Amino acid sequence: MLWQGRRYRVARVETRWRVPDGPAFVIRTESGERLELIYSEGLAQWSVRVLPETDDAVQRKTKILPFPPHAVRPGDSKTTGEEVQN
Repeated sequence: MLWQGRRYRVARVETRWRVPDGPAFVIRTESGERLELIYSEGLAQWSVRVLPETDDAVQRKTKILPFPPHAVRPGDSKTTGEEVQN
């Protein structure tokens, strides 16, 4: 892949999904960068975003869903959020 005048070789695809206008990926390059790639089929162009080295929610394919404190029943240990596996 060529981006900003630099060639990147994809080592692996960490996750993939689809947005309304096209496919999206998080990839790891051979040099270790993590990039989010989103393709707009309507515009026929890619957008690229550099991701932080560790992004546990993306890496484990989970979503952190907040909920109000009153939703916690007495005796429950969670008070600020609930982790849900996709």
